[in-house]
Amino acid sequence: MVVIGGNSGAIPAICRLKGGNTVRTVLPSDYRDAMVEMQDKAVNVEIRESSSGPLRLFINATPFFLLLGVWIFLLIRKFPNGPGQGVLG
Repeated sequence: MVVIGGNSGAIPAICRLKGGNTVRTVLPSDYRDAMVEMQDKAVNVEIRESSSGPLRLFINATPFFLLLGVWIFLLIRKFPNGPGQGVLG
């Protein structure tokens, strides 16, 4: 069984059965009792870090990029002739 750690409440797990098939399941955030049961049944458990690659970083930053784009769009609409034509000028 492979458990992928994360910060959310539910933790995804991939189980490889004796026949070679794999099954995906979700463990609750506090899965200590499940770990005890799996150890009693001699289940091989592998715990991995959650992925933190560049794609994950981009996905997490997308709302900020959208907000920046809207802000720039509104600035261009308010000052079509450039920043020199502000409220005081």
